[in-house]
Parts: sequence; structure tokens; C-alpha cells
Amino acid sequence: MVKYLHDEMKVKNIETHVHDDFGLGMANTLAGYWHGANWSSLTFLGIGERAGNTEIEKVVLFLHERIEGFDKYNLEAVTEFARFMEKEIGIRVPRNKAVVGKNIFAHESGIHTAGVIKNPFTYEAYLPELVGGKRMLLIGDSSGLEVLRHKVEETLNELMGVTVKVLKQDPRLKEIQDHIHRLYDQELRVSSISDEELKGYVEKYFMFEPIVESETHEKANIQ
Repeated sequence: MVKYLHDEMKVKNIETHVHDDFGLGMANTLAGYWHGANWSSLTFLGIGERAGNTEIEKVVLFLHERIEGFDKYNLEAVTEFARFMEKEIGIRVPRNKAVVGKNIFAHESGIHTAGVIKNPFTYEAYLPELVGGKRMLLIGDSSGLEVLRHKVEETLNELMGVTVKVLKQDPRLKEIQDHIHRLYDQELRVSSISDEELKGYVEKYFMFEPIVESETHEKANIQ
């Protein structure tokens, strides 16, 4: 339709207004641009009648990242604005919603977290900072030693105020991992390990125990 209006009828200004009945609102809007539309009717978060309309945050982000000339737009406020809309309008934004969902930059499984630590673009199409989001590396039953090492290092840096490097072969990491696995296997835990819980592990295995061993060793030498 848009192509016919543009090519055959020579219409100069064409606007699309697309609803998301089949989940193809975004695709149809971009197709409209491709075939000659120069306007589109969009709403934030797709809020609209029935299945809603094409989401402005998705369209602008795509243009920003894939089409030359659209990088002038600053998208850092879209995630914060989504939280504002949740509070003020009373809607619930799904955690896995593209661009603004709380889970789209969250990684837990071993292969995901290891890849993201080495190169974020392994699993992320764009950096979270672009849309005001925040990457979350979670510790759970499917997490590997690489993310555990990374999180332990972060926690040690915060606790001690200096940069600390932990080797992946450090046996204390395996002790923590084994204890975490027992929580899921024996106690049927379902939630991720919180930062406070991880802090407790770090204090126990990396800060308190070495001090105790050191003091014990010194007393033994004196005797």
C-alpha cells in the first residue's frame, strides 16, 4: 500500500499508523519507511487501544543503531521514563520487554556471563548505558566460576578499596560455588544469590579465614 502511494500516486508525505495485533507493529512500521513513508504514529511502550501501537522506543533505537544520521538522539532516559510510566499510569512493564525491561541486560548462566564479561556484544545488541539500563550479572544454579570470580573481585574491591585479582583456579571459589549449589539442590532455592549474600561469602572465605590462619601460624612459630 505504502509503495503504491509513493511510487504510483506520487504522494509526498505518507504516515503509517500500525497496531500490534500480530506482534508485527515494529516490522510493519519499518517496512513503511523502507517503501516511502516519512512519518509514523507511535506511542511509548506501545500504549494504545486493543493490542497497542508500535513502540516509539523500539523504532528510535533501531534507527539510532542501524541507520546513519539518527545517532543525534539521546536515549538515556527511556528506561527511567518507563519506570515513571509504571508508577504514574499503573501499568506493568514486562521484565523481558525489549529496550526497557529489567531482565534484558541480566545474565546468569555460565556461558552467557563468561561471554559478556569478555565482550558484551557476545550477547547484547547494544550497551545498557545507551538506554539508561544497567547490566546485571547474577549468581544462580547455572552460574559458572567465571562470573563468580568476577563478582568476588568486585566485592573485594568495594570492601578493601583496592584492586584485587582472583585466579579462576582459586579453591575458595569452588568452595563458594559448591555451597551455592547445595542451596539449590538440597534446599530447593529458586531466587538468585543477592549481593549481600555474596558479600558474606567473600568476607568468610577471602577476608576472615586468611586472618585466622595467619594468626594461628604466627602463634605456632612463637611456641
